[in-house]
Amino acid sequence: MHIIFSASTARCDAVRVLQGQMIRYTQTGYSLPEGIWMMKTNRRGMPFSIKIFSIATGLLVFIIGVVLFSSDRLDHVGDDVRELSGHLMPVSSRVNEVNALALEQQVSFERMLKLYEVDSPDTKHINRERDRFETLGSQVDGIIERAVRLVQDADMGRGEAA
Repeated sequence: MHIIFSASTARCDAVRVLQGQMIRYTQTGYSLPEGIWMMKTNRRGMPFSIKIFSIATGLLVFIIGVVLFSSDRLDHVGDDVRELSGHLMPVSSRVNEVNALALEQQVSFERMLKLYEVDSPDTKHINRERDRFETLGSQVDGIIERAVRLVQDADMGRGEAA
């Protein structure tokens, strides 16, 4: 279908070719700029403006789909990070406690060695440092057991979710 606009005659002529015959329709009252404008449609009869609009709409729907999919994946990543931080932070704090107690144990052991170097060792001070050393060792063992339980709980929780 061909639509022809003619500004010189102030008419809109629509010309359609049907089986080799030309049919002319005329309407008056249009004021258009100078010159003749012609709009063509494609072979299926769909105007280009509708084609462009449909392509833009399709792209917009595609972009919205990608955004929704990406935000869903990001939510899953956020859930995983929260789950890991819920398990890793306590384990990390347990490791820091073990390091601090190990350093205190080292200081206690060095004190015992210094007490043994003296000519007449004071058994009361040596026994007190030995008790402190053993107390720190049992605290370290308890903290390590709790950390191992946290890791096992995290592994069990992940096995159920996966």
